[in-house]
Amino acid sequence: MTIKGKGLAILEVLFVRGVIFGLGIALTYTPIFDWQVRNLPHVFTSHILFILIPVTWLWVTRRNLTAYGIAFNYLPKDARTAMSAYLPAAIGGAALGFVSFSRWDGALVMSLIQIGVLFWVSTALKRPDPKSGLVTVMLSLFLFGIYGWQSGSLPGLPTALIRFVYYLFFVGLGEEILNRGYVLTRLNEAFGCPYRFHEVSWGWGAILSAAIFGLSHVLNGWNVLTGEFTPMWWWGAWTFFGALVFTYIREISGSVIPAAIVHGLPQALLSIFINSI
Repeated sequence: MTIKGKGLAILEVLFVRGVIFGLGIALTYTPIFDWQVRNLPHVFTSHILFILIPVTWLWVTRRNLTAYGIAFNYLPKDARTAMSAYLPAAIGGAALGFVSFSRWDGALVMSLIQIGVLFWVSTALKRPDPKSGLVTVMLSLFLFGIYGWQSGSLPGLPTALIRFVYYLFFVGLGEEILNRGYVLTRLNEAFGCPYRFHEVSWGWGAILSAAIFGLSHVLNGWNVLTGEFTPMWWWGAWTFFGALVFTYIREISGSVIPAAIVHGLPQALLSIFINSI
C-alpha cells in the first residue's frame, strides 16, 4: 500500500480510538455513570464502547467481522488455544502482584517477563495442549479461594459474578475486539505482514498497534473527574510487550477469542475471591 494509504489507516484507527475516548469522557457526566459508581463494583461504560464502537464502525464501512477476528464460530478450538497459552500468560500476570509496574524499575522487570511469556506462548502453541491451562485454572481457584477465605476478603456471590463478567467479557473481550480485532487488522491491511515469527506473519501493524495499546495505558494517570494528569509512561512501556503476546495469540488463532480469554480470565478468577480487585 502507498504511504498515503498507510497514513490514512493510522488516522482511521486513531479516529476510532478518539471517538471512544471522547464518548467515554462525555459519559462520565451522565446519570448512568453515577449509577454505576454507586451500585456496581466496576464502571462498565468504557469497555462497552470498546466493543460497540469498533463493531459499529466495521458494519458502517461494510467490512467482514470474521476477517477482523470477531467471530464465535469456533469456540471449542478457541478455548483449546487459550488454555494452551494460559499457563505462561497467567504467570506473567501474577508478577503484577509483586512488581511496581508503574515505576521504571518494575516496568523493566515486567517488560522482560512479557518478552519471556511471548517466547513461551509461541512455543506452547506449536503443539497446543490445553491440560496445562486447565490445571492452572483449577489451581488458581483453589489458591485464591483459600486466600479469600482466610483473609476475609470474599466479596459475596452477586459482586463476585459481576466482577467475573466485567473482567472476562468487558476487559478481556472488549480490549481484544478493539486492539487486536480492529486496530491490529486494519494496520496489517495497510502495512502488510512480510516477516515471520514462530509460524506467524507480522509487520509494522503489530508494532504500531502495540504502541497504541501502550500509550492508552499512559493515560491511566488521568483522572477525568478532577482533571489531574500524571502520565504513566512506564506502565505504557511494559504493556507494549504485553500487547505483543496477545497479538501472537490472535494471529496464530485467527480470532480475538483466545486472546480475550487469556487477557481477562486471570483477573476474573482473582476477582471472585478478592474483594479489593
